[in-house]
Amino acid sequence: MKTYVFSDAHNCDHTYVRLADHDAALRRAKAEVWRKAAIEARIESVRKDETSGYQRASRCLADTYDARAAQIEEGE
Repeated sequence: MKTYVFSDAHNCDHTYVRLADHDAALRRAKAEVWRKAAIEARIESVRKDETSGYQRASRCLADTYDARAAQIEEGE
């Protein structure tokens, strides 16, 4: 497994970050974006001035976004 070393210019401390930790952080960030998209889609689904078809589509998108976020968190 690769390990990256980051040094601080002001002192000699080094932070070691394993590649797996980096990948996990990226997965969490990607999943967070999908979850925020799901929240926005749910907000759209409850708007009063839209048709019921639009609201159903928004709810469907929200469910799809949540499912994708779960897949990303699991590493798929």
